Amino acid sequence: MTISTLNQYCVILLAIANIFLPTLCYSTEDYEPKATYYGSPYAKAFRVGACGYGLYGKTVNEGHVTAVSHLYRNGTCCGACYQVKCKGPDCSEEGVKVVATDHAFTYEADFILSAKAYAKMAKPGKEMEMLDCEYVDVEYERISCNYPDKNVMVKVHEHSYFPHYLALVFLYQGGMYDITAVEIYEWNHKVLKESLAFTLLAQRALEASQEWKPCKRAYGAVWDIENPPKGQLTLRFYACGGGSSEGKWMVASNVIPAYWKAGLALETSIHLS
Repeated sequence: MTISTLNQYCVILLAIANIFLPTLCYSTEDYEPKATYYGSPYAKAFRVGACGYGLYGKTVNEGHVTAVSHLYRNGTCCGACYQVKCKGPDCSEEGVKVVATDHAFTYEADFILSAKAYAKMAKPGKEMEMLDCEYVDVEYERISCNYPDKNVMVKVHEHSYFPHYLALVFLYQGGMYDITAVEIYEWNHKVLKESLAFTLLAQRALEASQEWKPCKRAYGAVWDIENPPKGQLTLRFYACGGGSSEGKWMVASNVIPAYWKAGLALETSIHLS
């Protein structure tokens, strides 16, 4: 190839680049969040629920639940509530309130809703048309979860194996709180029995002297610990509000019995709102 021919070739490439580079590098198309539903070709998610809620994950919030993709945050978003509204003439103004119970492995959609929740985004009478549309553009915002008659519950996960392995999952996580740490300790019953005048002040001093043992996030909303302390267990969890790193420790005293078993659900005195 001669120098002249090479120069002509470079001029042609430069002209092509000037045509296509602005389109590729300076696209003005804004990203639109999308939603689909379980059962559609776009629903690439775990049907069992990656958060580890089990049956609760299918029945909570009257079945209006969702898997999420980038919002999952390594399981921190499990239990969070969102208002999701689709965009279009057949979409209702209020949309649907959903609880995150699963993780979506997809680039096609941000939310994978239950079919019931997906249809509820439509105007009355347009539910079937909504389901015929396999994904839609949406807008969303995080909202406060509301369980007016429910305190936070702690469930001993089905994978637990007494007394060597304890896994816990929190249910009815109200408000806009994320649970980012979990710790447990065993009450010193010997000290309790030897304290003839066990006052509230003595109780607080005893609590301060206990060694809290951290649990790790196994996956989703499941926290676990190998070789847990024996006896009746107190736990605490760190609740951060609205995605903030600042929060507070919430203590559930003596909530786990000495002889716990897998599947046991335990109500605490803690209400998050």
